[in-house]
Amino acid sequence: MLAACAGNPAVVRLREVARGRGSDMHDLHLVMEYVVGRSLHDVIVSRRRRNGHHYPFSESETRRVMAQLLGGVSTMHAHGVVHRDLKPGNVLVGSEHGRLKICDLGLARSVVVPPPTDDTDPEGTPGYMAPELLLGEKDCGTPVDVWALGCIMADLVAEQPLFPEEDLCQQLISIVNLLGIPDDVSLMPLGVSGLSKLRERVPEERLSPAGFDVLQGLLEYNPKDRLTAVAALKMPWFAGAKDD
Repeated sequence: MLAACAGNPAVVRLREVARGRGSDMHDLHLVMEYVVGRSLHDVIVSRRRRNGHHYPFSESETRRVMAQLLGGVSTMHAHGVVHRDLKPGNVLVGSEHGRLKICDLGLARSVVVPPPTDDTDPEGTPGYMAPELLLGEKDCGTPVDVWALGCIMADLVAEQPLFPEEDLCQQLISIVNLLGIPDDVSLMPLGVSGLSKLRERVPEERLSPAGFDVLQGLLEYNPKDRLTAVAALKMPWFAGAKDD
């Protein structure tokens, strides 16, 4: 998967594969570029803990981060690679230029290879798993990465993660409660509103209407309605990225 992403500036670079020596000669080691800096998760947490106050990313900072991540993911998808575990902890932030590098492709899959038939449990990190993964769908493709990017975007501008639960069932309930249910999806008389509460969690003083359009498109409940990474980068919000 790393080899397929070669040349993508937003994905950590694979330098070579090295064989161990002596008793470890049958072990293979991936040698990757070294990124001096912290993970995006560490950066977000440090802002939340600074002097007991929360300092979310500004809209221009968020736009720069998302432009890099969407650009990197769009190239991955173009080469048939789905990361399947995108989260702030799997994004490295270079300390010198702030260049982002997506890493840890341990759960990545190719879109041209069918999922294993013995795959029984959903894989990923709670809080960033798309609804279709939580519902047990096996043949999940690129939209799961787009959903995760939406969760990361919300992490940057909101006071806390959208879905902090560790329990997958509870996370699905939280998704339904936050985003509502489309009119064409029936949950019987369960009292679930079709109205989204996403704007309440990410108010306009933190994210403009143009930015919210991107966030909302990344977090569409139905994967068929979700933006692609390429389409997201063409949204009006990114037109001002060069001016940031």
